[in-house]
Amino acid sequence: MTAQKINRGAINILLVILLIFGCSENPITGPQNSEGNGIPTEELSIIPWNAQMKQMIRSLSRDGFDDQIIGPEGGLLGVDNTYGNSVYFPPGALSEDVEFSLEVICIENNQQCGAGVELLPSMNFNEPVLITLSWAYLDFDGDLDAADIYFSQLGDYWFFVDGFELNNENETISFWIDHFTTYAWEFDGE
Repeated sequence: MTAQKINRGAINILLVILLIFGCSENPITGPQNSEGNGIPTEELSIIPWNAQMKQMIRSLSRDGFDDQIIGPEGGLLGVDNTYGNSVYFPPGALSEDVEFSLEVICIENNQQCGAGVELLPSMNFNEPVLITLSWAYLDFDGDLDAADIYFSQLGDYWFFVDGFELNNENETISFWIDHFTTYAWEFDGE
């Protein structure tokens, strides 16, 4: 093994460690997982999008996408062109202007198009931001009180988001969190 391959391997291991531990535990949403490893993607029962949303996501259009430059004064990302999914940045959450994007995505899981929202860039904020996710396009007729929200930074392991609030009138779930990543709906049927 050459020194270059060893260095590249060490750098890759360091990057993975930084990505795993770079997202601080948020006291507002509680601990990520008591085991520390999260739930593997193949073990998570991600609620699928309905047929209409699947078709829109898989089309070549940019439906379900928004990008905005948000600064220290705060702002709003998403809502209408992201099917009710949005992020509110309170004043002081950022130290400088940053271009953010919110995209409604398919998370391929158990051969279905799982409901997911990707928020980029992945980063931590000075103050928590309010993420609101809409369930209007979920292929789900169960009790949403039994559904949960999970986040994943790399897509391999998912961590529970605690402290969310359901709004039945608006068909949304909202939570405060101090970082961006990918979020998905989960229902384990229990």
